[in-house]
Amino acid sequence: MRPHIVFALIVFALILTATTLIAPAECASRPQVLQVLIGLVGRDEAALTALLERQQDPGSADYRRWLTPPEFGQRFGATAADLRRASRWLRAEGCRVRRFASRRLLACVGGPRLEVPAALRRVVTDILAADEPLERVTRITPSTTEPQAILDGARVLQPAEFPRIYGLGTAIGPDVDGRGQTIGLLGFARVDPQDIAAFRQTAGFPALEVEQIGAAGADGPDTRLEAALDVEWSGAIAPGARIVLAVGETVADSLAALVDRNVDVISSSISLCPSQQSRKFIREALRLIRQASAQGQTVFQASGDQGATFCKKRRVDPMVASPWGTAVGGTDPSPEQDATGAFVAYGTEVVWGDTDGASGGGRSSFPRPAWQRKGGTRTVPDVAFPASAIYPVVFGGQLVLVGGTSAAAPTWAGAITQLNQVLGRRVGFLNRELYSLGQQQQSGGAAVFHDITQGSSTFHGVRGFAAGPGYDLVTGWGSMNGPEFFAAFAR
Repeated sequence: MRPHIVFALIVFALILTATTLIAPAECASRPQVLQVLIGLVGRDEAALTALLERQQDPGSADYRRWLTPPEFGQRFGATAADLRRASRWLRAEGCRVRRFASRRLLACVGGPRLEVPAALRRVVTDILAADEPLERVTRITPSTTEPQAILDGARVLQPAEFPRIYGLGTAIGPDVDGRGQTIGLLGFARVDPQDIAAFRQTAGFPALEVEQIGAAGADGPDTRLEAALDVEWSGAIAPGARIVLAVGETVADSLAALVDRNVDVISSSISLCPSQQSRKFIREALRLIRQASAQGQTVFQASGDQGATFCKKRRVDPMVASPWGTAVGGTDPSPEQDATGAFVAYGTEVVWGDTDGASGGGRSSFPRPAWQRKGGTRTVPDVAFPASAIYPVVFGGQLVLVGGTSAAAPTWAGAITQLNQVLGRRVGFLNRELYSLGQQQQSGGAAVFHDITQGSSTFHGVRGFAAGPGYDLVTGWGSMNGPEFFAAFAR
């Protein structure tokens, strides 16, 4: 440990060797059904598409006029008659019915396994049972470094150093800490409040009572560590923000809770491997991300830790490729240091790619949005932040170093929470503005991004993509240059 590091926890040896962790669900020993989500057919899809475009158009009266979840439901949800019919069916099946404000979902709690009756097939889109066998993905790379090695000089990025490197917090203005904002995190497991308290106390942050909703989906060491990283480091960037951790079985249920809650910023570092079983869950998640955009919720997704591959195939995660979310890739930073070894300013960055993982990205199967260059398909990531295993996390009362794009996504979420606070409003869907700013920077405009031009995402023998000037398929436009980035949105 460098002399300036102030983490003073008593730690015990803990060696975690996994890279991207994939845990198949085991449903044989569970109750038959924990919860079932019922997808409902919405109304006026063409009108929703047009509204989303107007919300991004500075010349429109709807520019940045975000909907509330009830407003979304009234305009684009199921009809009142269809909602009543579907609810009556579920109650007749023995369900305790929970409605969502969007009117595009219902939840059946405690009921049997369901089949859509013929009379409701034009109303119900999908039945998403919590106990279906799905491959769940986390995007965290625990370091193989034992805690004692931190004392012996391992590279550690402290919470106080991140804002100095990227120009956040007090570099923007006094009391810029995300206060008044709420960050929503998706998880497959809950966190231990004592771990969160220890992390924040040693970092000098005010106490935080994390609101945890939902039940654990794939509760194991990997998913608990993932949740701890997301909570601790989104809160490290925005220590004044509230945090809601939505724990679920299927990603769709966690996302549905946060979209219905209408939190300001959402960050996800979990996903599902594409399969016949997961297709409908992914489809519902994509619908929810679209709804989040209409509500002005900024959605970040970790781009992945396996370079050009996802779930052992050369492809892009379809949830990460949503045209209404922002995909976050990974970098490996080398900040400037003072005489004590403290990180004090931005230095250089390269693509994150080592023996543990590499920044995810590539070309998806989605049509390319208008804010990307015309033609072809949607590419990811859009932006990046550090993903090398340099983040200290308190987990199980111990201090471990972790990384992965699981760290990059929640740190971007924390930064945008600060931006919302400074502007006094939600910035909402970011990508149109990100790409406009990136293109302006390439033409000599303000340097709102640190452009990453070195490194590639080749990983475990699978050829990846190389970084280069401007936008690339490993770091997007690059990492945030806080003061210039904030100033661009304030204009």
